[in-house]
Amino acid sequence: MTGEGPRALHWPAAIVLSGGVAAFLLGHAWFLWLMGLAGGWYRVAAAAGVLAAVPLGHWHAVTQLVAVLAVLVTAAITRDLRTVRVLHTTQIHDFGR
Repeated sequence: MTGEGPRALHWPAAIVLSGGVAAFLLGHAWFLWLMGLAGGWYRVAAAAGVLAAVPLGHWHAVTQLVAVLAVLVTAAITRDLRTVRVLHTTQIHDFGR
């Protein structure tokens, strides 16, 4: 930082940042659905959370990045906790499969 203060993204950039991550998550959910595998709804929920972070990027770019990361980590941990509770094992999967 050079003392300029926090940088905000213009609306198109903030939308593209979250939109790209959301598109990936929705594509992955669709793939899991096509293959008959579980976990797609976690990705759909994460996509909605990532899209909700768009206004944060218009306010402060780093805040949007942190929010996107927090949503992805929360989705992965939530999915893994369900696996641990249902299967009674700590052998959890890879979020990206």
